[in-house]
Amino acid sequence: MQNRFEAMDSMFAAAQKDGVRGFVITSGYRSRKEQAEIFSTTKDGTAARPGESEHETGLAFDVDAMDNKQFELTPQFEWLSQHCAEYGFILRYPQGMEGKTGYPYEPWHYRYVGKEHAAVIMDKRITLEQYWEDNFSLIMAN
Repeated sequence: MQNRFEAMDSMFAAAQKDGVRGFVITSGYRSRKEQAEIFSTTKDGTAARPGESEHETGLAFDVDAMDNKQFELTPQFEWLSQHCAEYGFILRYPQGMEGKTGYPYEPWHYRYVGKEHAAVIMDKRITLEQYWEDNFSLIMAN
């Protein structure tokens, strides 16, 4: 079974083989102290409270492109949108789903959930919250 770090490495290697380069990981794991510092300096409400950030779990990363465009307009975003589930990742905060996730659209934020779960979430274009609600009893049985 591949861990999330190996999955991320494999994903970016595959993108490179497809000619898509220039990914920049802007944030990965954060300690609670680091999250508290970020939260205290963010006034627009986009940073998670300490203890509520997926970065504190080590399951999420933020990514950008070297060319400094809006990330969602880059080939890197397009490639990730099409292939992230193959490696067990989901776009965590999709556009138009703010009411479901409680967070604004973040095209740069990806979370590892495993290939099986990621395939369903990305294919159905649902959020992790919706997937959890729909599959709670099944997930808990496994």
